[in-house]
Amino acid sequence: MKPTGNTMQAPIFAPASKLSFAAIQAAPKQLLTTLGKGLSKGLTKIQINRMQSVLNSMTDAQLAQVGIDRSQVKSHAEYLITYKYDGL
Repeated sequence: MKPTGNTMQAPIFAPASKLSFAAIQAAPKQLLTTLGKGLSKGLTKIQINRMQSVLNSMTDAQLAQVGIDRSQVKSHAEYLITYKYDGL
């Protein structure tokens, strides 16, 4: 057998295994966080669409009483659900 000049006889896996164990332990939390955020965004979009549908079903006179016109229905529905308003 030829000498290689390497004093290490076997690879050391301990430092790498600590990192992989930490990654394995963190993966479920990251997955659940990602799923939770996705579900939250999806639910918000459903609520906005339902509110927009209700506002679209109103007559122009009813919309005028609320203080919006038909072109502002989408932004007003988003405001009513998220309370973020870009203005009219």
